[in-house]
Amino acid sequence: MGLCASGDAQGTAQEQERDRKINAGLRKQQKQVENEDAKRMLLLGAGQSGKSTLFKQTQLLYGKKLAKEEMESYIPIIIGNTISSMQTLVEKSEEFAREKKDGKEKYEHKCPKEADIVKDSDRESLDAELGEAIATLWKDPGIQATFTEKHEFQLIDSASYYFGKVRQIADDKWFPDEEDVLRSRARTTGIVTTEFVVQEHHFKMFDVGGQKK
Repeated sequence: MGLCASGDAQGTAQEQERDRKINAGLRKQQKQVENEDAKRMLLLGAGQSGKSTLFKQTQLLYGKKLAKEEMESYIPIIIGNTISSMQTLVEKSEEFAREKKDGKEKYEHKCPKEADIVKDSDRESLDAELGEAIATLWKDPGIQATFTEKHEFQLIDSASYYFGKVRQIADDKWFPDEEDVLRSRARTTGIVTTEFVVQEHHFKMFDVGGQKK
């Protein structure tokens, strides 16, 4: 009796292992079929053309939601976007004041202390003092006038959005939401891929790093 029981147990274990391998193989085969059937979307274009924004919009709408760790990875990007954008405006404000007709009256900012704080930033951290300096500069008429000339220089289109909530971003407890992430700008290098399903159709989207014009 004991031998028969031992043989049955061994047979059951072998059958379970066989079933496990078969199921694993079927799952792998199904995945391959799904990948073959997937509709591929390749995003190409010059830098700052909006490819990555479309990629992130699609991912947030249809793909796997960003995990907390992924959302957190955008914090330094958003901080860098905010600071560098104001640094650009301060630089152009001073340049326009020197070089444009009636520039001193129209474009020159009146916040030298705040401008120095912004220009001295390493773009890696945004504390309350720096946040207040950016908020003050954003209200300055010269900076606002310079902003209206943004077609003459490169400035991310989300600059005004981040300036409007810079005090929140400067708060230690701030954490980005989906809108903050969607508006962030970082140079894409290599190829980034996401997969999603819309009405039972499987898609794979590829975001290729910005091409030269």
